[in-house]
Amino acid sequence: MKLLRGLGIGIAITLTALTTQAKADFGTADVGNKNNETKIFEAWCGERGNDCKVKFDTQSILINEKDEVLYRRIKTFFYNANNGVCNAYGFWCIGRKYSFDIVYIKNDGSESVGKIIFAKEDVALRFMTNLKLSTGIMHDRGDPRCEQGQIFHEGICLSPNTAAEVRTREKESANASNAVIEHGRAIGTGLAVQGELQREGLESAGNSIQQGLGNIKLQQNTGVIIVPR
Repeated sequence: MKLLRGLGIGIAITLTALTTQAKADFGTADVGNKNNETKIFEAWCGERGNDCKVKFDTQSILINEKDEVLYRRIKTFFYNANNGVCNAYGFWCIGRKYSFDIVYIKNDGSESVGKIIFAKEDVALRFMTNLKLSTGIMHDRGDPRCEQGQIFHEGICLSPNTAAEVRTREKESANASNAVIEHGRAIGTGLAVQGELQREGLESAGNSIQQGLGNIKLQQNTGVIIVPR
């Protein structure tokens, strides 16, 4: 009986644990967070070509697993995007780089700057997300380049109202441009038709003149007068 009672208690505890586990988190609906999952980045440190690994640890940033800067010592950072010069297809860009100048306080109390460089923009933006989350800087979930509530549009962060106004003006401008283009096409078509009619008229007049000259020549040779119709 004691054995059965103990077995029953064990089963009850197991079922309780399973029930609790089933209710935790989002389960199969959880798709993760790619920005948070990426903790180690391959980058260039200091200058282009100087390979390094940057890791976001619990309390600090690690460079190559040895050089460490606590998050609380980071004052701010500046981001610079250089898309380089791309070919006609847009997939081969010379000089492309995305760099971070991170202003921080060194161990001796002086202020300095650490430079982290990436070759791909999407990787740089994931790095920015981690940097902002780790240092407590609030940002928009849709784009880490913007503050909360802002929208990134054509290289700048805008408020929702301003972004809506800009998009409305862009739409109106595009519609006006399309109307001008269609009007130009209509004029071009009309001129082409007019030119064709003029060409046909000139050809017809030329044929009549040639026929008239032929009749005059025939009259001179035969003495017969032929009146053109």
